[in-house]
Amino acid sequence: DPLVCRKATTRWGAEFLDAMDRANARAHEFALPTLLVQGEGDQVVDAAGARKFFGKISSDDKELKVYPELYHELHHELESDRNAVFKDVISWLDQRSAS
Repeated sequence: DPLVCRKATTRWGAEFLDAMDRANARAHEFALPTLLVQGEGDQVVDAAGARKFFGKISSDDKELKVYPELYHELHHELESDRNAVFKDVISWLDQRSAS
């Protein structure tokens, strides 16, 4: 995909790590409905870190969907797998938009 950036600068990496630290420190402030989707096989973002972050979110309406066989970019998985992810996300959104 020519639109996917395959390079990162040192500055980008430092800013990204800083943003992660700030998000983790303020996760308890996340009070809006939250859906996290995570591939268990992700080698970029540790699923354990996603679970830890999810546990800190204060929203009463939160859901963590972990896909055991999937990886980092769930929307770029095989068609059947990504369609399952899209179905879950759309269902989650539909449930909240109906109320």
